[in-house]
Amino acid sequence: MSSAIMHIVRTLPLRPRAGLSCLRRWLVLACAAALWAAPTLPAWAADTLAKIARTHRIVIGYRHSGPPFSFSVNGQVMGYTIDICKEIVKDMAKRRDLGHVEIDYKAVDTATRFILVNNGSIDMECATTTNTPARRKQAEFSYPYFFTTTNFVTKKNAAINTIADLAGHTVAATSGTSDLDQLNSVNKARDLHILVALRRTHGAAFRMVETGQASAFVMDHSILAGLVASSSDPDDYVISQETFSAPEPYGIVMPAGDIAFKSAVDQALSRLFAGHEIDRLYKKWFIQPIPPYGRSLNLPMSSTLRDWIAAPHEYLN
Repeated sequence: MSSAIMHIVRTLPLRPRAGLSCLRRWLVLACAAALWAAPTLPAWAADTLAKIARTHRIVIGYRHSGPPFSFSVNGQVMGYTIDICKEIVKDMAKRRDLGHVEIDYKAVDTATRFILVNNGSIDMECATTTNTPARRKQAEFSYPYFFTTTNFVTKKNAAINTIADLAGHTVAATSGTSDLDQLNSVNKARDLHILVALRRTHGAAFRMVETGQASAFVMDHSILAGLVASSSDPDDYVISQETFSAPEPYGIVMPAGDIAFKSAVDQALSRLFAGHEIDRLYKKWFIQPIPPYGRSLNLPMSSTLRDWIAAPHEYLN
């Protein structure tokens, strides 16, 4: 029982008059129900737009090692999702006549992203977070801007081609990801006896494969492609054809309950899609060589994403 409810109970007289007794008991029950049922939303949930207007600043969460979506090189934050968020910030500033809005960047990882977006440390996370029903209980998600499947990467000389081939091997995964949940589910359902080795970042998990500490790394196909392209020897690796999941969407993560901010972000994304600026950004990061590594992923835009861009709407699967 919460301290607030206990306070109400303690303030009731021990022998109330019968007429007031029922009323007070009803009030106690009503207060208890309200306190227990109230969602645990941050106190500032509806104030993100007001804060941006007041400070002319926005804080964006990014990942250190998530090329081509969100990563940093020599202190410079860049990537496909970062560019999308920059366009969203410019759109919001223009629509609200705010002039220039300064962007501050704060590094996040899979373990801290939802905590930081909901405690006010960042205003939105611009990285590679998949939109799932469970996560929509923790935060708001924008319209999708990418779809990906869960695959694994391994070295070509390991002769591991299918999920069944992973049986008995050490497989790396990033903690706090839906990919880890899918790996654990398949491992249990198919009795593969995979030893799962957890790391906090995608880069650290991929390095386990690089150094031979793990036979494979399970992660989003697009992230694996970026890590391979940015590695010292891309030809050493192969990404599985078999997947752990159907295509899932990435969304920009925002504070839970901040519907006004979510609406502004979605409207900005819609204009980005309608003006075909998304095509330029996609080609920059998935067709052209990724800076500064100079290697291309050669990943054409999927029909799933193309259809979504043509008619953006809420993802609720």
